[in-house]
Amino acid sequence: IPDSEVRLEQAIINPTALEKVRERIEKLAKEASIEFVYGKNRLILINPNASDLLPQRRWAQQRFSELIQAIHQRYPNDLILITGSPSEFAYVEKVRVIANVNHALNFAGKVSFAELPPLYTLSDVMVTNDSGPMHIAAAVGVPVVALFGPTSEIRTGPYGAGHRVLAGPVSCRPCFSRVCQHNPQKECLSLVTPHDVVEAAKSLLARRT
Repeated sequence: IPDSEVRLEQAIINPTALEKVRERIEKLAKEASIEFVYGKNRLILINPNASDLLPQRRWAQQRFSELIQAIHQRYPNDLILITGSPSEFAYVEKVRVIANVNHALNFAGKVSFAELPPLYTLSDVMVTNDSGPMHIAAAVGVPVVALFGPTSEIRTGPYGAGHRVLAGPVSCRPCFSRVCQHNPQKECLSLVTPHDVVEAAKSLLARRT
């Protein structure tokens, strides 16, 4: 089937589920003494995880922490949620603690799998590794900045227009390998800087204003 004939219907979100997730976000922000009003302040999602099937897809924790600092500096009044599953809470918490940004909250495990589409619908942009959440976010129409290393954005990139894919300019990718055979390691991801990601996110946010 030619690509031109492929159509992906945007997910339809239950309004009740959307409202529940929004209230949960506002409650968490209030508990952290953060002023967040949906529609007034942006909601920026950071997904630092990827499946254990290929952990090489993960951008470094330190990089995500630096990214959160840079995003907060650029958008000081907006809320940053660091997402993940309940089992990823400790991983996300390390990212949050190192970033040390008041407007960045650990949201790992705060929503069920079924509530991911409402969460993503409420957000203005998502920064993520190549992962399942990346595809869900793209399906509900959220602009995605996707970080690709050993995998191929041509094969598994975010579907549709209005997304940005970032990867290090190395000739060995995509390799789909569990273990990087090069030294320095994982330049396909490490050569992507927080500045690169902020600029990509800024370009997507500008389209929504």
